Formats: sequence, C-alpha cells, structure tokens
Amino acid sequence: MRIESIYHAVTQRVDKMKRAYFLASDERKFSQTFDMPLRHRLRLYRHGFMSRAAALYDITRPNAYLSDFARYIYTPEINGDWSVFLNNKLAFHYLLSDHEENRANVYAVLQNGRAHPLHGSRKGAGEKTAGKNAGDWVRDCLDREEKIVIKPITGGGGENIRLCQDLGGRYTVNGTVYSPSEFEQLVDDLDEYLVSEFIEQAAYATEIYPSAPNTIRVLTMIDPVTDESFIAMAVHRIGSDASGCLDNVEQGGFATEVDRETGRLSAAAQWQEGTLEWYRTHPDTDTRIADTQVPGWESIRARLLSIADELSYIPYIGWDILVTGPGEFRIVEGNDHSDVEFLQVHWPLLTDERVRRFYEAHGVIK
Repeated sequence: MRIESIYHAVTQRVDKMKRAYFLASDERKFSQTFDMPLRHRLRLYRHGFMSRAAALYDITRPNAYLSDFARYIYTPEINGDWSVFLNNKLAFHYLLSDHEENRANVYAVLQNGRAHPLHGSRKGAGEKTAGKNAGDWVRDCLDREEKIVIKPITGGGGENIRLCQDLGGRYTVNGTVYSPSEFEQLVDDLDEYLVSEFIEQAAYATEIYPSAPNTIRVLTMIDPVTDESFIAMAVHRIGSDASGCLDNVEQGGFATEVDRETGRLSAAAQWQEGTLEWYRTHPDTDTRIADTQVPGWESIRARLLSIADELSYIPYIGWDILVTGPGEFRIVEGNDHSDVEFLQVHWPLLTDERVRRFYEAHGVIK
C-alpha cells in the first residue's frame, strides 16, 4: 500500500510538471504579442496569469478570476481517474449510453488505415465490416449521409476536426475540395479518429452564421454542499469568415455569454491579433447576436443538469452541445478541464460564490 501511495504521489508530481511546462511553452509562444512593462508582466506572473490575460480581463481584480496557473495545474485533478472518460471521446460516447437521444451518433473508429464500425449505431451509416480500408469505408458512409465529422479520439481545443461533405464525385474537407483519390488518401492517413454524424443546428444558429456548427460550452459543477449540479457559465461559440467552417474562438470565432436563467445572448467577443473586440451584430452576416434567445433554453438547461446529476461522480464537465430545435440539443463532447479564458471575458468566475466554493473544495484555489 505504501509503494502504491508513493507511486501515485510521484505520478501526480510528474503530471503537474508536464502541465507547468505546457503553460510556460504557451507563454513563450504568445508573450511577444503583448508589449508591456516588465513590472506589469511580473505582476501577472505573480498572480498566476499569462501575458494575454492583460488583454482579456480586468486585471485590477486578479483574485476574481480563475488564474491560468490554477486552470492548467489544478483543474485537471478535479475528476481524478474519471478524467479518462472526458479525455477519450469514444469512452465519453459510451458513458452517455443511457442518453441516446442527446448524444451524437458515432459510426466508426479509424485506426492505421482501417475502419472499425461501431455496432449498435442509431443510424446504419455504412456496412458493418470491421477492418475495411478507411478511405473506402468513409466514402461509402458519405454516400449515405452526405455530411460527416471526423475528429481525433483524444485532444481538445477544436484541433484537427474535419467536416466532410460529398459533392457528388468530389469531396470537401473543411471547405477544401478533394478528388476521390485525394480524399481516400487523406482518410487512410488518419489514426485514432472517430467518424461521427453531422448534426444540423437549429434555425436561430444558422441565421446568425450558417457556415459552421455553432456550439454552446456549458460548464457544470457539482456543489460540494448540496451535491447538486449547477451551471457555472455557458458561452455560445459562433463561427465567422475568419474561423471558416468551425466555431473556434482562437481562430477568429465569437464567444457570447448565454444567460444561465433566460438563455438570452450577450454581445459577442472576438479575439483579433492580441485584442478583444465586441460585437452586438455579426459582422459577416449582419445578423443580431445580442439579445437573441436560445429557443427552449429552460428545457435544455434542465435536461443537461439532469444528466450532470446522474454523472455526479464526475463533478467538473465542460459540455459542448449543439441546439437542434426548441428545447432540443445533442452533446458533441465533454471536456475534463475546460478552458475558461473565453468564459471569463464576460465576467470573473470567482465572483460566483458557488463557483468559488467548488474550486476551494477541490484544492484549485485557497
């Protein structure tokens, strides 16, 4: 038992060192973008923030925000061993087996150039032949579905996601056109990827920006006092011409707060070359963002919190959901230690006493 505890302690220490290295690497990568006096930069470091926090937050109140250091180093420890179910998209898919109507359908795993179809798919996309050539299988799948999503089994941040469409003899991947042979080669080269259904979003989201799936990041926590789930914050991500067919805020998409009670959207923030710009109307579509209502938000909130309560042994989940109609949604994926930067641009998380209490209970802050 003593050997096991020592091993666990050493593993935790090594993991923290790795995360600290990634934090320092990010700072080295982006710090030159932000020109500031050395004393200001050192003040940010002293409070646990990277340089770009000066452009994102009201840094005169550093203790009101969850710091970059706390997020990188300590929030990955909140869910303990259950983190694996959030860090692995296939495992998370199976975790939601009792919520078929709310989870995205997964058709197959792509591994070493072969396709391994998942039995029991809600929709029969492609034949159930394990080990078939990946490119051939995905083309067969697209013949039936027209659109699919291919994404890594692990990893986050919206990286390496491929939105694929059959144009009848040609294929597009994130808007780029490929010939059949080029497309097959691209798919054959993928390893440890999932093939998932393309989910059609609700009309309000299409009206704001039609060229990307516009998802909502909902951060839920289990209150350590009441043992009930609550929404710490919800942010609607919206695509743009800069972000292309994805809603990635780091690539020029927008982040607008969803009022937790009413489902009404705020003005939207866009990160542009080291500065934060705010918009009430989408600049590419001239469609109103601020004051737009997420249809059926009360039902969406209640249903998602019900699922979070069922998974209360995983107390900290960043849900990515796509609203499909009034009161209806599908869960795209779950995140273990959610990014908080583009949540906190709207307001500091630690000003909510329930949120502060949660992070204190889990040793993230003191």
